[in-house]
Amino acid sequence: MSRMNIPTVAQPTTIVPSLWRILVRNELRVILRNRTSLFWVFLFPVLLFFILGLALSGGGKVGVRIIDQTGTVEGAALAVYLQQQMALSTRSGFSFQSGEATEMQPRLILGNGPPDTARHSGLNVSLEIPGRLPLGATSALEGVLHDLLLGYAVQRNAVQAPQLLTSTRDEGEALAYRRFLFSGVLVLMLLSGGLLSVALMLSGQREQGILILPAVWPVRPQFWLAFVLGTRGLVLVVAALAFLVVGHLLPGMALHLSPVRALDALVILILAVAVFLALGHAVAARSGSIATTELVANSLYYPMLLLGDLTIPLRELPFGLEQALAWLPTTQVAGGLRDALWAPVHQGPSWGLYAYLLATVLACVLLAGRVFNFSDRGST
Repeated sequence: MSRMNIPTVAQPTTIVPSLWRILVRNELRVILRNRTSLFWVFLFPVLLFFILGLALSGGGKVGVRIIDQTGTVEGAALAVYLQQQMALSTRSGFSFQSGEATEMQPRLILGNGPPDTARHSGLNVSLEIPGRLPLGATSALEGVLHDLLLGYAVQRNAVQAPQLLTSTRDEGEALAYRRFLFSGVLVLMLLSGGLLSVALMLSGQREQGILILPAVWPVRPQFWLAFVLGTRGLVLVVAALAFLVVGHLLPGMALHLSPVRALDALVILILAVAVFLALGHAVAARSGSIATTELVANSLYYPMLLLGDLTIPLRELPFGLEQALAWLPTTQVAGGLRDALWAPVHQGPSWGLYAYLLATVLACVLLAGRVFNFSDRGST
């Protein structure tokens, strides 16, 4: 009896690796071909960084606050002289006013000089520069002040003009605004790629019936979903690292890197990506349509964009609101990254932040896992 040629059915152990390779290629292809998603995830945050940076730190005249600490007639006369001369100037990009300065304004502090006043006016002038001034503004301001102080000395028949000392304001007082905005935009990139992109992707695939297909594959649908989210998470982490490398090369944006700081920042980035992916997963769990998913996702996205310490400093808000918003995931992630990458003194691994982010991921995953629909039947 001759043997029959019976086709051999491939075993799952040979099918699954090939299936995973296909899924990786397909998911990367979907991500790279979705131009709308690429714009909102990558291009929009970069544009927002430069637009806000120009609007809030480079437009119009730079206001310099004069703080007279001398308590003398000489100090008051110098303050009045500087304000009058700048008011008459039409070419300078600066203006001088008396009073307290905000954390983002240059300060011109008038102090008493040495007791020997025979050679000069007896005043010291300290210029404190915040990190948010436009490029080139510091040297321009120093040049204007030197000319004004020399003119003041001539007017007062002093042999020597008041001494000008320039210093950069202590980073512990206020994080340089460009660094604040850069880190905020980085977190915004992760938020867009996790919450918005994943929620709309899953909801759209559910409407098109694509989410039903994994049920006939030799893998559990939950594993497939975790793999898809993991692939997107890997893309976001790589994009965030590339964004940090570019930022490190910008003037005034150099990262304070050490092995401990770098590891801390990397762990925070990975956990942040996991949090925002889990939020997108939870939002899309039972939504009945793309429109509903978009509404829910945007209701979470825009409050975190505006109030999550990304574009507007949280300290500018009322104290009670500031304390409540400090628990937002964006606020926690942005603060952790700023501490790891730019803080003058790094306190080591952020164990409390790690625990908070892990707990948020677990809560979202457990919630979505209990109610997630792979089919739009019965969804609300």
